[in-house]
Amino acid sequence: MTIGGRTRRWIAGALLAFLCLGSVYAAASNPFLRGVERPALVLNIAHAGASSLAPQNTLAAGRLAFETGADVWGVDVRLTKDGVFVLMHDETLDRTTDVEELFPTRSPWSVEEFTLDEIQRLDAGSWFVEEDPFGEIEAGNIGPPELSAYVGQAFDSAFEHGFPNDRWDGQMRARDVRRVYNALPGR
Repeated sequence: MTIGGRTRRWIAGALLAFLCLGSVYAAASNPFLRGVERPALVLNIAHAGASSLAPQNTLAAGRLAFETGADVWGVDVRLTKDGVFVLMHDETLDRTTDVEELFPTRSPWSVEEFTLDEIQRLDAGSWFVEEDPFGEIEAGNIGPPELSAYVGQAFDSAFEHGFPNDRWDGQMRARDVRRVYNALPGR
């Protein structure tokens, strides 16, 4: 898959914005800059949602991120074989789903080699309950109702919940970004 010029420019712009935010954070925490005037705004960005309390990059993790005080939910998206974005951090599906059980012959289980219909058949939550990756279940910070909801949790398509377009057309417009922002919980 080749990336067109507009997409490259969009990716470069997003990367530049990310680097600028990182620079602001680095400057704000630099001990050599103590006493120097700092930016007033510091954002609490929940990468992959509240991924210590719910399976990463799921709507449950996104909702919990906002409920626990995040200003921004940083999502990772991957493109499926049929051109749909899904919420997914990894390039492959094997770490956080049951893809090996449902599709044992399709190793290495790259997201881009599966259609949305196939991906939506996967369990995207049981791994979290089984592995307790941050020890929050053992610590008693996640209750039985949440845990039972995570078992068998369906995979989330980014566009089912307010994200723009059904299919990626290579660009995201300002109106699309506003629509996503307005669809967030609490807006």
